[in-house]
Amino acid sequence: DIAIGLILFSAVKVYSPIGFYPFGLAKSKFFPPRMGEGYCWEILNWLSDEENLHPYTSSGVEKALMSLSQLARPRNIVFFISDFKQKVFDGDFTGLLKKTTGKFDFIPVVISDPLEKDAELGGSVRIKVQSSSEKGKAEEIHLTPAVLRKMQEVSREHLLNLENNFKRLNIGHL
Repeated sequence: DIAIGLILFSAVKVYSPIGFYPFGLAKSKFFPPRMGEGYCWEILNWLSDEENLHPYTSSGVEKALMSLSQLARPRNIVFFISDFKQKVFDGDFTGLLKKTTGKFDFIPVVISDPLEKDAELGGSVRIKVQSSSEKGKAEEIHLTPAVLRKMQEVSREHLLNLENNFKRLNIGHL
């Protein structure tokens, strides 16, 4: 949400229209490019409404990219904000993004959990997290130092795969 807010209000500061197209949420809505701080607040208010966020659905990346190609105009700047952990991003996914990167200035914004980078644990911990499948329900995760190291290793390999694919497409990522 912070990254989205920064991008929205940065566009306002440079008098640029901004649009928004979330996918993988319970409700989807295309906000066509418009200008103004009020429009940014409209998007953020929609995003903060929990009814639009839960339950999460299958991401539908392919469908979202196809819709984006039809809804957005050529030469738009598209910030694609994702953790890129959907199966479609395992291995070589350059074919999936090639058409999109040719039509738009496509900027992938890779979000990740800080635990997956360089955190360390002195012992085991139990973490309660909100269920991704049931609104209002919490799940408990038992995290050990060994499990955390494995998560970090998998995350590093995943990021390396993303970087290699982005390089082949000649695009940078944030």
